[in-house]
Amino acid sequence: FAASCGATGQAGFLRQFADAGEGGGNALAVTADGGVVGGETAGKGVVRKLDTAGADVWSLETAALGSSGGVRALAVNGADIVVVGATTTDALGVGGTALTEGGGGGDAFALKLTDGATPTTAWTKTFGGARLDVANAVAIEGGDVYLASTQQRLKDDGRTVTTRAVVDKIALGDGSSVWSKTVGEEGAQAVGLTLDANGASDLDAFGLPNGPMLVEDGAPLVRRTALRVGDSFTLKINGGSSRRISIEADDTLATLAKKINAPLRTAGKAEVK
Repeated sequence: FAASCGATGQAGFLRQFADAGEGGGNALAVTADGGVVGGETAGKGVVRKLDTAGADVWSLETAALGSSGGVRALAVNGADIVVVGATTTDALGVGGTALTEGGGGGDAFALKLTDGATPTTAWTKTFGGARLDVANAVAIEGGDVYLASTQQRLKDDGRTVTTRAVVDKIALGDGSSVWSKTVGEEGAQAVGLTLDANGASDLDAFGLPNGPMLVEDGAPLVRRTALRVGDSFTLKINGGSSRRISIEADDTLATLAKKINAPLRTAGKAEVK
């Protein structure tokens, strides 16, 4: 099934899908004109496009994916839809350019569709090692697709099965491989993936946040210095009466300068440099 709700939690549509056998939904992405749902029906992978009322726009089914196969995740970027999962069969049965790199008990797969009145398949790709491999997460950034997969493999003893987590980068245009990287320790499994559009920096070592570094100083003094609310000092200008300057919770260097300039008048000027 697929269900929707409004921003304050009010119920929207509820769609249940009639299946000839076991069925389920594992993936969902929202689009400007509705949403895309991915899952299985009677052993086949299925991708459905729904409008904002939950009605069918189109539906696409793969060939049987086998007992360990299925759709696990999908990502949408404009008219591009990339669906990933696992299959134990030789072909996904949806057309498009086939790119085969895997082999063994089961392979991870990626399927690129182009949205429209009916979907068109641009390419299908299988990848992995000699045992069961499953792509569990996918993200699209610019002209690239990033996949997170769990791959089964044998330990050095040749008998014990273990897993490893793998991240692949492939080209959105044709599905060709850009790079593949194993992450984590032996036995790790990759189940999720997110992208950081700002990327990494050497400044990360200092714990600095991403984003522009502001020139103006807006940090409260009680956060950036040893000053505390209620701390104070006095000014006495040219033998006149004393003026107490107290620190408040939201005082910054700029507001402190203004407090000092009030009694100074023409006798001087406090500035933030």
